[in-house]
Amino acid sequence: MGTRKLVVEILGDTKNLGGALDSAGSKLGGFASAVGKTALAGGVAFAGLAAAAVPLIGAASDLAETQSKVGVIFGDAADDIEEFASSAAKSLGQSKQQAMDASATFATFGKSAGLAGGDLSKFAIDMTGLASDVASFNNVSPEEAIEAIGSALRGEAEPMRKFGVLLDDAALKSEAMKLGLIKTTKDALSPANKVLAAQAAILSQTKDAQGDFARTSDGLANKQRILAAQLENLKGTIGTALLPIVLKAVGVFGSFADVLSKVLPRGLDALIGGFKNADASIGPSVPKWEAVLLTFGATASKVFGFLAEHVPPILRVLAEVAAEVFGWIGENVPPILDAVAAFIAEKVVPAVQSLIA
Repeated sequence: MGTRKLVVEILGDTKNLGGALDSAGSKLGGFASAVGKTALAGGVAFAGLAAAAVPLIGAASDLAETQSKVGVIFGDAADDIEEFASSAAKSLGQSKQQAMDASATFATFGKSAGLAGGDLSKFAIDMTGLASDVASFNNVSPEEAIEAIGSALRGEAEPMRKFGVLLDDAALKSEAMKLGLIKTTKDALSPANKVLAAQAAILSQTKDAQGDFARTSDGLANKQRILAAQLENLKGTIGTALLPIVLKAVGVFGSFADVLSKVLPRGLDALIGGFKNADASIGPSVPKWEAVLLTFGATASKVFGFLAEHVPPILRVLAEVAAEVFGWIGENVPPILDAVAAFIAEKVVPAVQSLIA
């Protein structure tokens, strides 16, 4: 009697598998979208923190651009302007950036008059200092005085009239003769000679104002100017230290968020798609549960392989940025806080007390 083999095939009820996978796919898809949005939200939040430093970084950026401009305009004499501007907050009520920018503005007129080197820096420094004295004497902002003096050097007489300076043709030629630029009042003034004559006329007609800022530096208006200039300098100092770290951190975190927002949804979509297409990809002869496992393994291998390749370098850079940020904080924040506290005690409190008194 021959041996008979009995084969029993046990099949699970898979009629609800498709529906279950569709539901799971929907939920996982929502999860993937949420993760991507969370990563992007993290980037936005970090960018928001960086945005809080924008005024500080903006001040630092403006100062750096002005320093670059000063270097180009003054050449070897740029150090003279840098030194002059460094003490301008207390001596002129102008921030370092404002004093350097004003010096650069006046230097363009000096260069057009043929000045260079030390003569050019002296011309610019004299006009910048005069602007603060005129502003103090006439109770206007330094910006207004700078603009008026610049207009006068351009040949526009009207803006300086409000400060008692008359720059008509007779006044200019009189100053030009004193300087030896022309011999008689009938001689024409060249554009270069007009600048030098205008400067001489301005200096001659503002003698009462000259030195007024120093004379009245203890007054309320000039104390306020000094305080505002010192605060602006403090913003530039802190912003200069923060700028490279903020730029690096924002760039790295943005890249990290971008990778997460792209990789996770794609990986989960591939995984869900593999589950749904298990029959088509592996064949009808393989039980569905085995098809699902095989598809999961193949898809997960690709996803985690991609993550293993791309995420560690990003995490390493993030770790480096974090170490740099916290190292900078540990090294620089305590001295900055000490400086701020000293500044408040020495400058702000007396200024407020003088306002109240």
